[in-house]
Amino acid sequence: MRRPGPLAACALVLVTNTVVLLGVASNRRGEPEARLALTERELRLGYQEKENSGLWLRLDTTDVERWSAAGPGWFDRKKLEEIGFDCGVPPADPSAELFYEKALPRRLYAVLEFDGDAWKSWIAGRERDLLNPKPGTSVSQTLEQRRKQLEAERTGHSRLFVVDAGTDPAALRRRYPERSRFAITAAVARLQLERSWDESTKTWKDAHLEGFVSEILPSEIHVPLDSRKVLDDVRQASFKTENPGGWMNYAGYEGYLQGPPRYRVVLSYGRRLEPWIDEVGPLAAPPAPGG
Repeated sequence: MRRPGPLAACALVLVTNTVVLLGVASNRRGEPEARLALTERELRLGYQEKENSGLWLRLDTTDVERWSAAGPGWFDRKKLEEIGFDCGVPPADPSAELFYEKALPRRLYAVLEFDGDAWKSWIAGRERDLLNPKPGTSVSQTLEQRRKQLEAERTGHSRLFVVDAGTDPAALRRRYPERSRFAITAAVARLQLERSWDESTKTWKDAHLEGFVSEILPSEIHVPLDSRKVLDDVRQASFKTENPGGWMNYAGYEGYLQGPPRYRVVLSYGRRLEPWIDEVGPLAAPPAPGG
């Protein structure tokens, strides 16, 4: 029996590329579903291998409720059930831990809000925590150090926050109609059982269920060749080390951008809720102190 030859392999590649290009064309047909004017704070330069000449930007988002000490917020039990999680076992039930450990992640759609109420609420909370900590809170930094940290987060942290999720993107768009402020994208959500240990009674208390968005799909966005110059200049300027494994580390990854953003990016989402980069431009450097 004859095996498929080079012609069959070439035909497969051709068909695959055609399908991909048709998908891209379909996604970008008509007006963008959303268009966000972001900066390096929200789209960080990704790692790059020596052998790979492609360049990608990493979408930096925050699921604010995941780090909240005030409970599940909007991603509560009701929301979990709406998107299909089985929440039939009461959180305080002795069998709850084993039951919810088996909960599988679910694909859905997440709403990303840029420079809106979620960001303002988050940075206000950080200001309270850093400058006016609760009585009894252990503080290792001086007040001046905490002020500097707050200012660094205010100017470097991503302003892109996950604010809602669901299984119907059209319904989410009706709820969040501002297309220059809200983007709807595919994502992955997980369920977790939260509770606290009461040392005085040696028991768990305040058990509740909450969800969080664990992954935005896609979280890395390819930079087209005609938009690379500004990013290549930034990348080379920030290049510091190159390890034997072939990975180039461009100043590493902190929890937020260390320093003012150096570029802006217009990011569009299409009919299939897939993003692409429309435009990249430089941002003026801030004036030197005393300048």
